Amino acid sequence: WRNDYKWRSEHYNPMDIGCKVSLCQNSVPAAIRAFLEGEDFESTIRLSVSLGGDADTLAAMAGGIAEAYYEIPDAIRAQMDKRLKPEFISVINSFTAKFRK
Repeated sequence: WRNDYKWRSEHYNPMDIGCKVSLCQNSVPAAIRAFLEGEDFESTIRLSVSLGGDADTLAAMAGGIAEAYYEIPDAIRAQMDKRLKPEFISVINSFTAKFRK
């Protein structure tokens, strides 16, 4: 997968800025594919960004899936905690406590 640029060029066109449905048809499968091919949270994010195009959207979607499956590694979580406002961290911690078992 990491070297499969043919798949990338056939299934994801970063210049496709037509209707929103068209964007979803390209972005959502690419984000899911990045998750399926990733080995952990970080590799999923890196794979999604490497696809190019709307990389922040792809990383957000793939990261959301990966976080539910892998959890966020402590080192990444520590960096996130440094950058977010305390009220956001409070919401994340409340959500995690309620839904992560």
